[in-house]
Amino acid sequence: MSEQNRDDRVGKTVSTTLEFGPPKFQATIPEHARRILNVTEDDLKYEKGDEMEKVVVSAELTVEEIYTKDLGGDS
Repeated sequence: MSEQNRDDRVGKTVSTTLEFGPPKFQATIPEHARRILNVTEDDLKYEKGDEMEKVVVSAELTVEEIYTKDLGGDS
């Protein structure tokens, strides 16, 4: 990846929603947001031994809603 292309992405912003909660407290950046930031899955594919570009983002998270989700388990 060229330095110019990297520089074009630094400072780009996007607003998106992340959802996480039990049983796993993990969230991913939605695909539409990754496309806006030009950080798509194609850009990040690698094979063992390759160098891989990493992207660092910063965020301030605000709880906007709390809801109950049925996990489909038997009670």
